[in-house]
This record gives sequence, C-alpha cells and structure tokens, in this order.
Amino acid sequence: MIYLIILVGLFMAAYLMVMNMPAFGREPKGRRLERIKKSKLYKNRRFQNISHTPSVAEGYSTIKVTYNFIFGKKHPLLKPLKDIPSIHTDLKSIRKDQDVFIWLGHSSYYLQTDGVSFLVDPVLSLYGSPFKYFNKAFKGSDLFKPEDIPNLDYLVITHDHFDHLDYPTVNSIRDRTGTAIIPLGVGEHLERWGYREENLIEEEWGTGVLLKNSLKITFTPARHFSGRKIKQNNTLWTSYVLETPTKRIFLGGDS
Repeated sequence: MIYLIILVGLFMAAYLMVMNMPAFGREPKGRRLERIKKSKLYKNRRFQNISHTPSVAEGYSTIKVTYNFIFGKKHPLLKPLKDIPSIHTDLKSIRKDQDVFIWLGHSSYYLQTDGVSFLVDPVLSLYGSPFKYFNKAFKGSDLFKPEDIPNLDYLVITHDHFDHLDYPTVNSIRDRTGTAIIPLGVGEHLERWGYREENLIEEEWGTGVLLKNSLKITFTPARHFSGRKIKQNNTLWTSYVLETPTKRIFLGGDS
C-alpha cells in the first residue's frame, strides 16, 4: 500500500511538472475568467458549438482513438509518399505594397494585403505538439522557421490547439508582432508568454474590429473545440472575416 501511495504521488508530481511547462500555457483566470462566464457562448463551464459536434466520429471513443493512434496499424497513405513540393519565399524581402498569400505548412500562412501583414496560426517549430517527437511536420511543409518571419502588423490565432498555437513560434516572434488577434480566453496563454494585454485584440463571435489602413476583421462562428490540457473548451475557437477596401477573405481555422 505504501508503494502504491508513493507511485501515485510520483505520478501526480510528474504530471504537475509537465502541465506547468510554458508550452501548455495557462487557464483563464481573474478578470478574463469573469468575462468568459458572462459570454452567451459559455455554458456548463465550457464554450459550446452552435450545432451538436461530437469530438470523435460515431462508433469511436477518445480511448479507442488514442489507442489506435499509438498502437494501431498505420495506413500506408497516412503520410505523403514523397516530399511535398514547396518553395521557400524570403518573406522579409516582400514589398509592403504587394498583396501576397503564402502557405507555410498545415494551417499556417502569411498574408499581406493593402499594406498590412498578417500571420495566421503559425506552427514553425516543426511539430504540432508540446513535445518535439510527436506530430512532426511532413517533409516539404517544414521549410519556414520562426526567424523567417518579418515584423508583423497582426498575429491571428483561430484556437489554442498545439497545431495552431505553437509556443516556440509565438514566443520567438513576440517582439516582432504589433498586435495579436485571438478568441476569448486565449490571451491567458499569450500573457504567460510575455505578450502585453494592451497588444491583444481578444473577442468573441459577432465582434467587428477596425484595423490599420481601413481594414476590418470580424470574429465569426466556427465549429470546433479547444484546449491544451485535460480540461477542454475553456477558451473559445473562432473563424474570421477580413474585409479590405477591395476584397473579403474568410479565415476558417479548423472549422
């Protein structure tokens, strides 16, 4: 019995140490948590989708999916058979008056329009997880590094999953980022990583915000989930509509 208690104690201590690593961010608290509780999207101590959205496919469970992921036989086409064709663009050499859209791998991309730059969901650490050895980027989608990113007007995050909000990348580009646009609750992670509250635009669905050069971004509904620890959906997920004088762009995240 003593050995069991010691084992449980060691396990709990290790768990707490891991969960306190910077990559896991921080759960909303204080004024931010009070604001979350007042949101119409927050019910039963978690954010909700508008439509019923199961977290796994019908006939599966989280335990079964996890087991198959770790121990199950992998389909031969689960990963690309060849390196993904790609070109490394020198982002810092792009003229500010040039409109561009550059895919950086997975859901990460650099967008510049009407003289304003945006970096969306950047995961440039080569792995979409809190640990370097899991969920690695495919060859060809791993060309860009955090140091390739130029000074930014706006960092845009759709939700806080590891494959969209990457601690090494976001931490590395902090001093080159003017403003971060994030869904409600995600600011807690960024503030832990050194971002200042006054440099965050943190809103919920339906909110429109005016940006530089007469651009506007609106937080729009998304159908997804969130969470970096065991507790899920304690931060909001979102899509965006970016409106410029000449175009309208949908930024969907995983929705």
